[in-house]
Amino acid sequence: MEEFKGEKEKELSAKRVFIEIGTGELPVTRIGNRKFNDEEMYIGIDLNPAAVQRARSHTQTQGVTPEAKNLYFLQANAEKLPVKDKSASEVFLGNVLGDPSILDAEKDKFIEETKRILKKDGVIIIKETNTPAPIEYLKNLINKHNLVEERWFGSELPGWRQNIELYDWNAVAEKNKKFHKDSYLAVLKIKEGA
Repeated sequence: MEEFKGEKEKELSAKRVFIEIGTGELPVTRIGNRKFNDEEMYIGIDLNPAAVQRARSHTQTQGVTPEAKNLYFLQANAEKLPVKDKSASEVFLGNVLGDPSILDAEKDKFIEETKRILKKDGVIIIKETNTPAPIEYLKNLINKHNLVEERWFGSELPGWRQNIELYDWNAVAEKNKKFHKDSYLAVLKIKEGA
């Protein structure tokens, strides 16, 4: 497992850091309109080494050489992320909470690790479009882990397409595409004093 030490750790401290947990083979760098400039760093993490390799490869097919643009792909367990405390500005979980192959106890550990690595004013972005976790599950997760909802966009609400395309333009490429009725994008923060 690669870790951020030495020069990479200094770079991590100096930049706005976006961490994607559970990239699969289609990371935000491939399917989203969220672009990363020289003042930012993207770190895509997946447990499956083949998915990490394909994510890196798919990013390269977009004409981007990952490490040359502050984009890194790591094979690691989301229950023990290889980054230091309070280093991430944004942590993105796309279609992770609704994944039936991941146990609820594991998802709880993912959220606790996310909180550990999140900067004071950082945000957790949750996108559920494939097999959405029910809203009740999200609300319970928010309460259980001392989080607060900053913004929420459901697939039937105004602003959905403009907000979701940052993280999944693929999903909105077809103007008439129908989303699962329970699809949403939530932006969360750690509750003050938690």
